[in-house]
Amino acid sequence: MIGEFFNVSIIKALSGVIGAVLLSACSVMPAAFERAEIQETAVQDLALVAASQDPLDDILTLEGAMARAIKYNLENRLQLMRTSLAGRNFEMVKMDMLPLLNASAGHTSRNNYDASRSYNVTQGTETTDYTTSSERKHSTFDARLVWSVLDFGVSYLAAKQEGYRFLVDDLTRKKTIITLLEQVRTQFWRAATMQKIRRELENLLVDAERTFTNLQKVRADALSPRRQVLEDIRTLAEIVQQLEKMHQIADLATIELGALINEPFDKPVSVLAPAQLPMVPDFKMDLEKMELIALMNSTDYVSEMYNVKIDQMESRKALLRLLPGLEFSYGFNYDNNRYLYNNSWTEAGVRVSYNVFQLLAADEIMAHNDAREQVALNRRLMTNVATLTKTHLSWQNYQNARKRYERSEYIGDIDAQIADLTGMARASKKVSGVEKIKTDARAMRSLMGRMQSYVDVQSSYGSFLMTLGVNPVPKNYQQLDLKQLSEAMHSFSIGVDSEALQKLTLNSPGEPVADSTL
Repeated sequence: MIGEFFNVSIIKALSGVIGAVLLSACSVMPAAFERAEIQETAVQDLALVAASQDPLDDILTLEGAMARAIKYNLENRLQLMRTSLAGRNFEMVKMDMLPLLNASAGHTSRNNYDASRSYNVTQGTETTDYTTSSERKHSTFDARLVWSVLDFGVSYLAAKQEGYRFLVDDLTRKKTIITLLEQVRTQFWRAATMQKIRRELENLLVDAERTFTNLQKVRADALSPRRQVLEDIRTLAEIVQQLEKMHQIADLATIELGALINEPFDKPVSVLAPAQLPMVPDFKMDLEKMELIALMNSTDYVSEMYNVKIDQMESRKALLRLLPGLEFSYGFNYDNNRYLYNNSWTEAGVRVSYNVFQLLAADEIMAHNDAREQVALNRRLMTNVATLTKTHLSWQNYQNARKRYERSEYIGDIDAQIADLTGMARASKKVSGVEKIKTDARAMRSLMGRMQSYVDVQSSYGSFLMTLGVNPVPKNYQQLDLKQLSEAMHSFSIGVDSEALQKLTLNSPGEPVADSTL
């Protein structure tokens, strides 16, 4: 009966535990977000984005746009936080090199004594009295310090790897800033050039719409040959379509620039469009010097150098695990059991352990390490060649963009003169209004092409500086306000000539890439 009672009790207890586990498993599935919760979070995030930056009240300059992008661009902020997190990871991994110090305390309570009889194996007799050496209630405490030489070596190499990963993340942060500056330069000049011709474009669009309406009236009243009117209407429709497309490009440029500087979309960005477009400098520098600058400042190339170091550390860790483990330990113990002769004691020990079967994998580990290091080396060589290729391509693109801009200026001047002559002929009624609109539209297309060619020059110029690793952002930029950061970016926004590039400080091989302050 008693056995059956205990069996039934055990079955009930197990059933209760299993039921609780099943219920908890069912409750693991999270509930989907409600639309109201998503809306509330979205509104809160928008408020956080708006509150995290100073409002833009003035006309935006190029150096001001670069400063605001560095300060407020969310992608740049995210990469900065990732770099900070990598630094925290490095600090945490270093803690693994410390010895293990385990401390524990406990209290034991029994409802009866832990008593037993003894058997004398020499005499073959058994005692009849039950004795115990432990109280029913007693407390224990122990602290044990363990230091493994093998674990320390592996942890040391892992900490070195994490340190190299931190340097790689820091290079990624710098690359993010350089890329951001290139994008800001391109979008700023696209917005500035479109702003320069916006009024002229809108006036021409109004004239085209007015002429288009007049032609529709002429067609309805049959005042001119129908075919000629239809041809003029179709020509004007194409012109209006082209002008509207130009106007849309102008609107998109300001939106993209606002996104880079994290400006609210409901507030239009007004940029400072200079009366005379500044021309970027023409470079005259030795190509070998240019290649060396690009390689020494290339975040991708130096990152691969660090990755080679990381793979080397991984190979050393694999070889280190082939060695025997040597462990030192020291412990302090306490037990308030009154039957003990010594209630406290210390102990020290040394232990050597080794997995003999690891020797069977030694050749495979060595071969794997060699293959991994060869892959890392070839990846670095590939990045070297890719960096040089991008440098020469960006250099050639910049030279080609300058030539295209010079040609577009020449064509634009000719079209502008033709438009002026057509305007005078229209004033004397020697040409029709449609012909005047066609000539003005062609001049506007030439002007638009000239502006786009200028944006291409600025964009290719920024790409060339990026391939050279030019980073004008001060190291303490997080402590600078917008005005100070704008002043620091002024010389870079104007342009960096070949003489300034020649003065760039080249980084020593294997050292972190430093921000190049111009």
